[in-house]
This record gives sequence, C-alpha cells and structure tokens, in this order.
Amino acid sequence: MREERQAYADAVRSLGTTALIVNVLEDPELPEASFGGALVIDPNGNVLAESPHGTDEALIFDI
Repeated sequence: MREERQAYADAVRSLGTTALIVNVLEDPELPEASFGGALVIDPNGNVLAESPHGTDEALIFDI
C-alpha cells in the first residue's frame, strides 16, 4: 500500500497539478484486484486527504 501511494504521489508531482485519484473496489479473490480508496494529492506530491484503503468510503475534500 505504501509503495502504491508513493507511486501515485510521484506521478502527480511530475504533472505539477492537484489530482483526485479513485481506485475501484473489486473482488479480493481476483488476482491483481484493486482494493478501493481515494486520494487527493497536491502538485508537490503531498497527500492532502485519503479514504481508507480497502473500503468504499466517500472522500470529501474542499479544494
């Protein structure tokens, strides 16, 4: 999870813009399944907000 989060942060930093990222919540029995969660990342690659990984919880953030 930490590596995935850092990969997203690095990609957003390379774009130089704020990004909202959402992962689909799939069946955990499937190989390579996505496990939900959402992130708001600023242009410097800092995570401003996130919903718990592995959930379908909504993420509400004022930009």
